[in-house]
Amino acid sequence: MPRMTEKLSIWFDYPDDPDKGRVEITNLDDEDIAMITAKAYSARNVYDTESGLPRQEHSYNTLVDRQETAVRCVTNWENFFGTDGKPMKCSRANKSKWACNTAFMDFVKKCCDIVKAKAREQTEAKRKN
Repeated sequence: MPRMTEKLSIWFDYPDDPDKGRVEITNLDDEDIAMITAKAYSARNVYDTESGLPRQEHSYNTLVDRQETAVRCVTNWENFFGTDGKPMKCSRANKSKWACNTAFMDFVKKCCDIVKAKAREQTEAKRKN
């Protein structure tokens, strides 16, 4: 019988950071992924002037995907600073700002994969017991 994977959070040290930044990452479940996709995907009806028929245009906003991924899987952080040198709270707005940083999102995605694998292992271990 299929089992839902429980939420799991793990702290990761941000690599090569002199400020010793750390990020707490939580695995994304199916509902999270569906919500991210729903926010990033759009379709609209347009009139095709060549054929004279209506058609749908589809688009996927990767920035929205990145922002929603960061908002949903980054649950906390320590030692993150703004351009002014002041500490940044782990808020939705600040996570969205950091989502524009490619190195940060590469790190987050790697950590998400690790947490996802660990959560599956835990679910599998519980199933066997």
